[in-house]
Order: sequence, then C-alpha cells, then structure tokens
Amino acid sequence: MIKKILVLVLVCVGGGWLTGLLTQTSVKEWYPTLIKSPLTPKDVVFPIVWTILYFCMALSAALVWQSKSPNKARALSLFFIQLVLNFSWSWIFFYLKRPDFALIDICLLWAALAYTVVLFWNISKTAGLLLLPYLIWVSFAVYLNLYIYIHN
Repeated sequence: MIKKILVLVLVCVGGGWLTGLLTQTSVKEWYPTLIKSPLTPKDVVFPIVWTILYFCMALSAALVWQSKSPNKARALSLFFIQLVLNFSWSWIFFYLKRPDFALIDICLLWAALAYTVVLFWNISKTAGLLLLPYLIWVSFAVYLNLYIYIHN
C-alpha cells in the first residue's frame, strides 16, 4: 500500500508542481492584472490547499487501487481523466491566458470529479470522503473562473 501511495503522490503532487512550474511567469505577471472576485483567496493559499488536496487525492486513489473491487479499473481510469483535466486547466488558464476555454475545462473537470467521487464512494467510503474537499474546492474554482471570465 505504501508503494501505491508514493506512486500516486508523485503523480498528483509532481504533476501539480510541474504545471505550476510551466505557468509561473503568467501567474506572476498576467494573473495579477485580472479583475478577480472579492472572494479570491490570497495567493499564498493556493499552493497550500493544492498540496493538501493532492495528498488526499493520492491516498484516495491508493485505497481504490488496493481494493478488490471489480470496478476499480473504471474508477481509476476516471480518476486519471479528471487529473488530466485538472492539470490542463492551469495550462489553459495561465499559459494560454484563456479563461473562456479554462471554464469549459473546469466544468468538465467538475463533472468527471463528481462521478469519480461516486465511483470511489461505492468502492471505499473513505476514498470517496477524501475526494470531497477537492470537489468543494473545484466548485469554488468554477465560480472564481466564471467571475474572471465575465469581468475580464
């Protein structure tokens, strides 16, 4: 189980770190020029929250991977689809500077994630619960993205 967790932490946290690295210039130069929601957290909050969420995601996926459920391959496939949508959002929003396309991506991410939560929950209640903060954060991120799209 420890090896599975480590692999998934590497994938989740490493992927998040890599997307952050690829978009850091835009985050520092372009993002501050945007009109943002008054509810937008301080910049320091984002890496802290995402690191915690990526660890919870990795643990959740490891629990499903470890299970004997006949549905785990489907659930993990959807997990990786939503993870790709997660990473691509940063690239679309920050690197391409396209809040409009990023909004489409994050809505697809939300739907894939919501379905992943259901599939994980059916395999392991703990795995499903570990994804709920992520779903809540992505729901909030949809609002923040929409606000930027409308006001810029």
